[in-house]
Amino acid sequence: MAEIGTKQIQVESELAICISNAFKYFSTDTCVLNGLNMSVPLGSIYGLLGPSGCGKTTLINVILGKFPLDSGIVKINPSSFSDIGYMPQDLCLDLMLTISETFKYYGSLYKMNDSDISSKSKELITWLRLPQDNTLLKDLSGGECRRVSLAVTLLHDPKIIILDEPTVGIDPVLRHEIWQKLLEMVKEQVKTIIITTHYVEEAHLAQTVGLMRNGVLISESSPQDLLVKQNANSLEEAFLSLCSSQQFDETTQRANIFKNTNVSSNILHSDNGISFIRIGAFIKKNLAICLRDFTFIFFMILFPMLAAIIFNLAIGGNIKNVNIAIQNNEITDCQNIVVNQCIYEDNNNFTLSCAVLNGLQTLEYNLIPVKNQEEGDILVKKAESVAFIQFPQNFSTGLQQYVLGQWFSNNEFSPNTAAYANIDIGNVLVKSQVIRNLFNVFENVIINSTRACNEKFVKQSFRTTYLVGNKVETFIHSIATMFVSMIGFYFSSVISTGFMLTEKMEGFLDRSMTAGITILEVVISIMCIQTVIHIIQTISVMFVTYFVFLNPIEITNGLFAFVFIIFLTGWLGLLYGLLIVAISKSSSEAMNMVIGWNMMQIYLSGIMWPIEAQMPFMKIISEHLPLCYISRILNNIVLRGWTLGHPTVLTGIVFIIGYVFLHVIMLLYLTHIKKDACENVNEYCLAKNQYFY
Repeated sequence: MAEIGTKQIQVESELAICISNAFKYFSTDTCVLNGLNMSVPLGSIYGLLGPSGCGKTTLINVILGKFPLDSGIVKINPSSFSDIGYMPQDLCLDLMLTISETFKYYGSLYKMNDSDISSKSKELITWLRLPQDNTLLKDLSGGECRRVSLAVTLLHDPKIIILDEPTVGIDPVLRHEIWQKLLEMVKEQVKTIIITTHYVEEAHLAQTVGLMRNGVLISESSPQDLLVKQNANSLEEAFLSLCSSQQFDETTQRANIFKNTNVSSNILHSDNGISFIRIGAFIKKNLAICLRDFTFIFFMILFPMLAAIIFNLAIGGNIKNVNIAIQNNEITDCQNIVVNQCIYEDNNNFTLSCAVLNGLQTLEYNLIPVKNQEEGDILVKKAESVAFIQFPQNFSTGLQQYVLGQWFSNNEFSPNTAAYANIDIGNVLVKSQVIRNLFNVFENVIINSTRACNEKFVKQSFRTTYLVGNKVETFIHSIATMFVSMIGFYFSSVISTGFMLTEKMEGFLDRSMTAGITILEVVISIMCIQTVIHIIQTISVMFVTYFVFLNPIEITNGLFAFVFIIFLTGWLGLLYGLLIVAISKSSSEAMNMVIGWNMMQIYLSGIMWPIEAQMPFMKIISEHLPLCYISRILNNIVLRGWTLGHPTVLTGIVFIIGYVFLHVIMLLYLTHIKKDACENVNEYCLAKNQYFY
């Protein structure tokens, strides 16, 4: 411990990094840094050795400003992100980028101009023996990828270089050359290099070796001094000797955290303003990845269009091509039967049962003749027919009497003149449609049979006038707009969740933030990418819904509000995805929350079934769900022709904007209470280049 104390008398200006009495607790029982002191001289190579779990990674994260200390002081000279180069132990580079694109991305984060990026890239490619710069990282070997990672670290010519296991997976010859280059950089360019390594023999080349165990540096000196003081022949032997003699009073050290109130802050700083250069670099990087990922293109661009096609083909249409059993005792063959006489005339000889059957055929029902009522009822019971209809011999006469009002005037009803119908009640939708169609067909038969009569003689019983919605004929017409809003919200939330999870869990975000990009810049970049994708998705889905399948839409200036609300829907989905990433603890949890929330809104927003049929307490909840509120406003614009000046449209836009700001406030709150809103996503995916849809 005396060796560590002597380091503290060095002049601080001669130290690149100075850490004093550092404590870091991840829980009350887990002390990762336990009173650590560290001094890294300027212009030297510092070898940090220690077993797994001793706190090396935490120490590096403290130096990089990712983890605040619970107690202690950290001083770094210089103290800017642009002066630090960090190579993590994991690759943390996107494999779908080329070597050139990787250099351009990180060079832009460090605000290097194109000429400097190009010249430095050529130098590093030559030195590290990298393949051509247009080679994708996924096509490189593990060792080549490690060399690209090292090149990215050195690209912006940093003053302090932190390398975490830089020579793992690299052949011995190139490893030797890398060390020679590092020594040359220290000597000629006064670089400060911190290297963590498991190759203990490499530490002989470092000017200073720090041996770390149980959260403290048990020794910090040159390799030669360490061997002499421990009377050892190798660093391994010296390290074992120090470990066996280490005496550590945990109670005393634990008490120091309460005695030392000095806490480091603002260890590293960068430009506090938003950098459009970094935003542009992030956008270009992810657009390049998206365009190369055909799976992403399918799920984000083609799949919504395919979903719209399937939705319009499968949902909300009239039931067709189902069997209806028929027994017509009035006439055996209805072919070439035309009803063109007035039903009020007593001398007519037409058969109205044929008119009813022809009407059912125009509705695309399959009419199955049967011999008797028993056979027809059996077909309905076996679910081979949705209904059985039997016409008596004098059906037309009975219908004529009904129209003339004789049934009611005589106050008697003859079952011998009425049609018999047995309808399957197993499916309420089929049952409702068959009953509705039968009533409509009978009504049309009566209307058509009166057209040959004198209009003065015929008195029309009723007349229907549609004020709005006269084009709404099937269920899908009333839910098509809900589907468009659902697609916009769901895929926007999936995009933001997928991007942030991939960036975080693959280490891309961590490495990019080390290069200076901020969470706000990342969110702005993702919002720009999501907006472009959302526009393409919306155009494709609306084209399929309203132009291919001809769902009704009223052309008014309310369509401007429609477009604006669709944009708000996309941004609301994006913010929801970011919020889910912030509060979830794993990728599976995040995606389950996204899918679950969307499924719940689909069930409750009126797409599956009208909310008017819900229980009163459930109806109150459903009416205030974002997707339900959005869908109803869009439906009224499209089907009722509501315009921008309609008070309900304006009120709805205000409420939707309120939903957006509510999500923003929740994100700001999470950002305030957590350094990184995504920090608790602790499940690390080992499968590289994996996207979450």
